[in-house]
Amino acid sequence: MVAKTVTFASTAILALANASPMEKRLENGLGRTPALGWNSWNVAQCNAATEAFALDTANRFISMGLKDLGYTYVNIDDCWSTMQRNSSGYLVADPKKWPRGIKPVVDEIHAKGLKFGLYGSAGTKTCAGYPASQGYEGKDAQLLAEWGVDYWKHDNCYTPCRQGLPQTCPENQVAGSTRTWYGTMRDAVLATKKPIFFSLCNWGRDRVWEWGKDYGNSWRMSIDIWNDWASVIRIGSAAAGIAQYSAPGGFNDLDMMQISNGALNPAQERTHMGIWAIAKSPIILGMDLSKISASSLAIIKNKGLIAINQDKLGKAATYFQPPGKPAPVSGQLYPYWAGPLSDGVVVGLTNAMGTGRQTLAVDFKDVPGLGAGTWSWTEMYSGRTGSGTGVSFDLERYDMAVFKVSRDVPCGRLEKREAASTWRVGSVPEKGCGWPWWLCSFYTDRRNYLSVTWSDDHIISGVLRKKIPGSKLFPWLPLKLPLLIVMDQQLPLPQSKSVPQIEQPRSESLLVTKPLAHEIATLDAILGDRTHAQPEFCLVGLGLSGPPLTWRMGIFGSWFAGNVMVWHWCLGLLGLQRDGIEKQRKAMPNMLGVHKTMKDIVPAASVAFETSTLLSATLLGLLPGALGQAAHWGQCGGQGWSGPTTCASGSCCVASNQWYSQCIPGGSCGGGGTSPPTNPPTNPPTNPPTNPPTNPPTNPPSTGDRSAGCGKAPITSGTKSINVNGRNRQYILRVPNNYDSNKPYRLIFGFHWLGGNMDDVATGRTVQAGTWDYYGLRRLADENAIFVAPNGLNAGWGNAGGEDVAFVDALLRSLEDDLCVNPRLRFATGFSFGGAMSYALACSRSSVFRAVSVIAGGPMSGCEGGTAPVPYLGIHGLRDNVLPIATGRQLRDRFVANNGCTPQNPPEPAQGSLRHVKTVYGGCRDGFPLTWIAYDGGHVAAPADGTAGDNGSTTFAPAETWAFFQQFS
Repeated sequence: MVAKTVTFASTAILALANASPMEKRLENGLGRTPALGWNSWNVAQCNAATEAFALDTANRFISMGLKDLGYTYVNIDDCWSTMQRNSSGYLVADPKKWPRGIKPVVDEIHAKGLKFGLYGSAGTKTCAGYPASQGYEGKDAQLLAEWGVDYWKHDNCYTPCRQGLPQTCPENQVAGSTRTWYGTMRDAVLATKKPIFFSLCNWGRDRVWEWGKDYGNSWRMSIDIWNDWASVIRIGSAAAGIAQYSAPGGFNDLDMMQISNGALNPAQERTHMGIWAIAKSPIILGMDLSKISASSLAIIKNKGLIAINQDKLGKAATYFQPPGKPAPVSGQLYPYWAGPLSDGVVVGLTNAMGTGRQTLAVDFKDVPGLGAGTWSWTEMYSGRTGSGTGVSFDLERYDMAVFKVSRDVPCGRLEKREAASTWRVGSVPEKGCGWPWWLCSFYTDRRNYLSVTWSDDHIISGVLRKKIPGSKLFPWLPLKLPLLIVMDQQLPLPQSKSVPQIEQPRSESLLVTKPLAHEIATLDAILGDRTHAQPEFCLVGLGLSGPPLTWRMGIFGSWFAGNVMVWHWCLGLLGLQRDGIEKQRKAMPNMLGVHKTMKDIVPAASVAFETSTLLSATLLGLLPGALGQAAHWGQCGGQGWSGPTTCASGSCCVASNQWYSQCIPGGSCGGGGTSPPTNPPTNPPTNPPTNPPTNPPTNPPSTGDRSAGCGKAPITSGTKSINVNGRNRQYILRVPNNYDSNKPYRLIFGFHWLGGNMDDVATGRTVQAGTWDYYGLRRLADENAIFVAPNGLNAGWGNAGGEDVAFVDALLRSLEDDLCVNPRLRFATGFSFGGAMSYALACSRSSVFRAVSVIAGGPMSGCEGGTAPVPYLGIHGLRDNVLPIATGRQLRDRFVANNGCTPQNPPEPAQGSLRHVKTVYGGCRDGFPLTWIAYDGGHVAAPADGTAGDNGSTTFAPAETWAFFQQFS
């Protein structure tokens, strides 16, 4: 299509305008578009890391048509190896899960035309406790290459300091960066010479989006996604602020898909897929394909969305703020999205934060990359098409519409055949395509040839970096100029009286504009016989034309088929003589040189650039970035932005969100050519999603104020086990030293964090042994409570299918049958994943637990039910970059609503104050208080005033939790 080639020219201008030295980056030739595939973890965690799951998924990729759509990678996550390396230090595939070993499976998957991926971690152990790569990077990379593995996901668990390298220490120990150990693994993989897609999974730490492109082909930009709607909102809203970091070769990874996993309704799944697609995230499926619903399958197979995600331009969409609309709010999914495509613009409208069905509308002149006038659009989910100066769409709650918008109607459409060799072109404006200027036209030499640009995405990019010769004003100017090559077709059009049907795969229409006026050569048999149609290459870039031609300045793209030249014109360039251009091309082969990879791809191509004394004047007009201004459509502001903050003449700096402002042509600048970024309000109240009624436990534990174990001989403290649904589960029990079998005791559960275990909780050894056992509560209880430290599966609380809640149910029944417990005084607390488990119990066992304390938690363990009140204490750090405080606020606000408390924006400490602020909510239902504590610190279990890290002796968390639990008797 017309806009496709010309968009490349505009990309070259933007690169010129922001010229900078070449950056170091991972160059393995992979990740030119986001990865498409599947990962085993969401299906059944460790139980899915098997040969059977891998091969079944590969077969379903083919039978379900996913392979044909581009889904390629079959990735196995954690738990695929044995628990120990072999005597030579190499990883060993678990023979029970991989009876033939890994390589035969990889070979079989390759034979199907698919690719295979595996998982590891940068630390000493994987997140599930299996051997990881720290100190073994070379051996692991060598093994991956020998097996033929195509994709490596590198997690961030168990990453202690390396001896003598303090920069490798995890955050909250020594200031450092995770990039060191990721660089070690990257170099080891590159040394094998086997192209392996390198997926960084450091959970968004250390602003990985700023350096990830140097290390991997994708990088996780947040903590894990969980199977709930809040995760989609949290991750999608965060991705909008870092959209500019995605580009061919490296993309922000929004994490695996939660479609068809039971928690999202169809509207939410459409938004999930839509945001991931337009944000150019890898789309890694996470469901059991044997159980996927028809509606979910249709969503992941949406050809239009996949084409947008895989668009070779590789530019992610982000928020834009239409005039008169409220500014984006941190932590909420804004309704208005837009981003450039190689052949148009993608526009997204989402009702994610609405309270009911609503109609969303947008005027195309307000959309970055579009402008005034008539545009054509296609909506991806409904298939609806239309044209106009804008679009409106009726959306149910949580739903999304995604539009591909292109400028075709004003540029003319072949609409009527007037004679055997002529077609009429309708709706051609006198000034061509109008604004934006980079939408250009077709031109033909009128010898029965027409340039037809297909949207098959045959795009290859190379980089030309040279000083421009002949520039008198700027001889020093280094240019980083992308040369974007598009595969084109030169199709001879034989004379014929028949009119075949014109079919254009993945292309909406054949468009022509001036200077074709009202006639072009016959279009007979454009596709009737393609044997003669040989692909030709088009080089697009900055150029000037000169004698024997009339001088004109502008941007053009030209290519040649034999002796026939067809070229695109823009912004005042006139139709030049073919012979003159052909002579010029022969006289100036490779004037500026071509990047080696481009020579390998197009050895016969040449760059027909011309330089002259007028080049400096051209640079003055086209390179505002070199003079301290951002070009049209370039970035001009945002949090952390250090580049130009003023725009070229004719553009205004408009804030899309707090992280990104963009130069938008036209419109009112409001003075100074810039608009300051909009700062969203702090801690906005969140409306909790509606949830189904709470499912009560099967065979519920005892009720009343005395359990069945009162009066019985007690069981002793120590490590215990219990069989739950055929699985042996462990826990540590701590009975008071002076236990009285006739006294009903409080029962307090302490859940460990991801990578921790029951011993860590029971001893307090990770913070301060003897002081911090059971999160510091045992010391405060003074032998007046029974404590339980359960052990999670795979070092966490994934709660797949409610299995961890069932574990707690079984523990309650067993313990209260053997011990004297007050069933009205059951409590739960935990840090991080342990906080998530406590939250899950508040949601699904609100009638079982009297109160919960959630320290730096999230919704990773789910929230079945979640509509009943529970006394809730939330403690969270402002600088938590593992589970951001916005996540804690979302959990809190669910129970603000459930408990009937008065919503508010509670005060929080300033960063750098190293103190905490406590808020007791008012208006709550009797017996259902809610307290929120925000502290100036990171992701720590024992926060203390005066420090950003853990401190078992001075932490305020145990006293606050104990006081909160003590309210109830």
